[in-house]
Amino acid sequence: MAIDEKQLITLVKRFKNYEHPSDAQKLLVILGEKPNRSDKDNRVLEKLIKAENRFIRTKRAELKVQNLLAKENDNQRKLVTRKKIIWGAALRSAALANNAEAVAVAKYLVKSGFISPRDFEVIAKDFEAIQALPENKAHSIDLYKSPSQPEFRTPFNLSRAMKSSK
Repeated sequence: MAIDEKQLITLVKRFKNYEHPSDAQKLLVILGEKPNRSDKDNRVLEKLIKAENRFIRTKRAELKVQNLLAKENDNQRKLVTRKKIIWGAALRSAALANNAEAVAVAKYLVKSGFISPRDFEVIAKDFEAIQALPENKAHSIDLYKSPSQPEFRTPFNLSRAMKSSK
């Protein structure tokens, strides 16, 4: 294998700028700047360049893996956030629609400390509106039927959960 002089010059320039180059990088700089290299020097230089190329490929592969993991973690965080928004919006909508179970759950969440004081400041007006709802006018919807999906079954019955938590 012949030595790629352009790559050699690039590596020598790069390694010269390093504050703490490795021993192999120092040797590559010394041999790369040597004007009359012997065959033995060229063989050593070829091996050093091959090793550096492998190191670069390894670092690129590691970076790809890190990027994939970061993307997957980011997607997981986004999914969790989306689920929280959906559940929160559903609970809020049901409570403001005067659904008895949803009103009870909303009151329970606030009074039990599941909502921090800082977060409560954001939802205070909604909570006041829910508190002001007359309890005798609160109506219950059938948790096992959905208007858009008649066969819909929920795995969780809110009224049963509220009774068991009292």
